[in-house]
Amino acid sequence: MRRKEGVNLELRNSGIGKWKNLGGWIVMSGVALRGLGKITEFGGMSEPPREYRCCGWRTVLGTALVVGVIGFLGGRWSAKSDGRWAVVLSEIKAKQDAGVALVEARGDVALKAMNNQSGWKTYASELEQLAKTQPEQALQRALAERNLSLRAQLRLAVLRGWAATNPEAAAEWAIGRSVTEREGCFEALMAGASAQSAAAEKIALMFSARESDRAPEYTLALVDALGEVGSFRDAVKFVSELPATTQPLQAMNRAFSLWAAHDPERAAKAIDSIAEASMREEAFRGFVIGWAEADPAALAKYAVELPAGDRRVLSFANALPRWLDADPEAAAVWVRDRGTDPHPDFDPVVLAVSTNAAVTAWRPDIAASLAESISDPSLRSNTLRTLAFKWNETDPAAARRYVEGSRFLTPEEKMTLSTELVTLTK
Repeated sequence: MRRKEGVNLELRNSGIGKWKNLGGWIVMSGVALRGLGKITEFGGMSEPPREYRCCGWRTVLGTALVVGVIGFLGGRWSAKSDGRWAVVLSEIKAKQDAGVALVEARGDVALKAMNNQSGWKTYASELEQLAKTQPEQALQRALAERNLSLRAQLRLAVLRGWAATNPEAAAEWAIGRSVTEREGCFEALMAGASAQSAAAEKIALMFSARESDRAPEYTLALVDALGEVGSFRDAVKFVSELPATTQPLQAMNRAFSLWAAHDPERAAKAIDSIAEASMREEAFRGFVIGWAEADPAALAKYAVELPAGDRRVLSFANALPRWLDADPEAAAVWVRDRGTDPHPDFDPVVLAVSTNAAVTAWRPDIAASLAESISDPSLRSNTLRTLAFKWNETDPAAARRYVEGSRFLTPEEKMTLSTELVTLTK
């Protein structure tokens, strides 16, 4: 009761309340005086002027009084309402400093006071912080929200905060919810507990045991969470110890893709430490995918140093398309200047670069010289033929000169191709 009197006293003394009360009195007085003025004006007449005959003087006076009273009450209510929100928000701020924000202030009132996108996000952040020390009270505030969508968001915020300090208890609570209520809970727990790798892994195992059909999904979410905080080695170790029934290959691919995007040198060294062959090769596939997305040029240069074989081919196959998308001219110059002898491993690389539309439009002569380094004779001839037709579209004379002087085409190929080019230009 004392608190309520304090609030009312503050409202009575607030500038907002005084000004809005004054506004209400002005509206009431203005309308009432106008109505009385009309009555006085018509007082000496047997009847009002024609334009006022639709209503009698009693109606005018009644309307004036009603509007005035409404204006007065509106000012009083608005002052009280604004003051209420100001008090609630000031209480939240004070309790935040003391570490017990929102414990006594009503959550739904606070949310309505923050009637915008940033407002409820701030409130969710407050609950997340509160949950680190007082999870039960934070949950009580979140679950008291009547808006179902906001309630779900607040519940997840509480789980993030709770998992940061007591991940197992937070996980136990979440697992006990219904299937619908558990939606998003695992990701929230991962976000809160990812700094504690062992705890995050235990949560993943708990959820996998509860819903075995979703075990691969939970494993991938764990890998993503550990990757967010840079715990790549922990993620790889966890996945490598999983049983085959949980489909760990996809998770291993994801772990090395994330690792290579951030630290390719350490990721490359870690690949060969994986004992199981299929897991090791899946790790390498993820490695080149992640590195190609982050730095395709660096991956291409790394691939040149690899011994001939599947890994080098796979590295080029991932690096060159992305490099060509980002900087086709630089990729073409690099392939031209690499200074290595023709090799089957490089054929797909050279083919991709030499026939790239941006490269052929930029420098068809460089595209042709690249194609000349293709080791497979049949593939080389077909590629040169394709390039000659593209070149002929922009510079027919230069295209014919190249064909006639090429040492990589047989006399028969030169004659046939030259005739076709001349026919096309007529």
